[in-house]
Amino acid sequence: VSNPDWDNRINLLLAPTIASFSTYNMNADFAVGSSTFQSVTKLNYCNSKNNFPYYDNSLQIQRQRNSSFNTYGITEELFFKIRKKDYLSAKVWYNYDFRNIPPIATNTTPSYNENQKEKTLRSMVEWKRLERDFSFTLRSAFIDQLMNYKNDSLNANHQYNSWINRLRFIYSGIKRLSIKP
Repeated sequence: VSNPDWDNRINLLLAPTIASFSTYNMNADFAVGSSTFQSVTKLNYCNSKNNFPYYDNSLQIQRQRNSSFNTYGITEELFFKIRKKDYLSAKVWYNYDFRNIPPIATNTTPSYNENQKEKTLRSMVEWKRLERDFSFTLRSAFIDQLMNYKNDSLNANHQYNSWINRLRFIYSGIKRLSIKP
């Protein structure tokens, strides 16, 4: 989650990374806006084979297998300065994760298959009023998450939805006293 830079006009950031075990990352941020509107888009991608040799307890070389993962996501954040003291924002996040789960070290079955997949969508709308002695925030958020776990004998889905609403008032008009929930 970003804080808006009301002076930003355009900004682009690309951050590719290569790591051990054939792991590749790419992060991209693009921000554009004016003194009353800001848009921030973030993309991320990570892929890893994550297979590697290791020594077992008897000092024999084994190979970690079935431990790859793939994840990607997008975030879009929109910020509006409605008036001098009123701010509105809308944010959406989508994330996809796929992880192969490696076998325990004593399992030498070549056909071992276990994985987990998650798809998550989060969204939020928020209005803020900022005054000299107080602030007022109204926020509504929704989360939709699907998790699928699969192995040779089970294919299980877990669906989770949540809607969260929050109203917050903070008063700071008395020195050395702050009242907030």
